[in-house]
Amino acid sequence: MASGGACEGRRLISPAGIAAATHARFRGLDASFGTPSAFGAGFQLDEPCYGRRASTGSCGHTSLGGSMAFGDPCARLGFAFTTCRM
Repeated sequence: MASGGACEGRRLISPAGIAAATHARFRGLDASFGTPSAFGAGFQLDEPCYGRRASTGSCGHTSLGGSMAFGDPCARLGFAFTTCRM
């Protein structure tokens, strides 16, 4: 998604699909953690753990075991980190 939905010249998701997936469907307090949160269709939006320099359009997800992945379309950057803590 950070590369506009294409990888090595192959379209994986349309720009319209990215827009729909990253459009905020919920903004408010997360019921589990009591912290401000925003979610698109399966993605956390504007999450502080992505770093201070992540653009407003960043989206991804974190997990209970410490793994996380996100994409920053403005920086054309994707990042994933996995752990074995579960």
